[in-house]
Amino acid sequence: MPVEIGGAPAPLDVAAAWKDGRKVLTVAVVNPTKSAVTFPLAIKAANPAGRAKLYLITGKDEMACNVPGKEPGVTLVEKAGVPSAAP
Repeated sequence: MPVEIGGAPAPLDVAAAWKDGRKVLTVAVVNPTKSAVTFPLAIKAANPAGRAKLYLITGKDEMACNVPGKEPGVTLVEKAGVPSAAP
């Protein structure tokens, strides 16, 4: 179920959706720049419980890709908790 997003700072692209009967909230944030961007995340009309996970997908530049047989150019790192700033 899509979630209404408000106040996302430019140039970030932010989307969110509930799943599993509003038991899990997924928030996606895309930063199309080379600069770290931080912003406050406020979740209204919900009481978050449990553990958060961060999946950080990154590469050295916007043209990064993975090619079979070569060192990965794009990596996925899973971290427990929510960072206070970009890693």
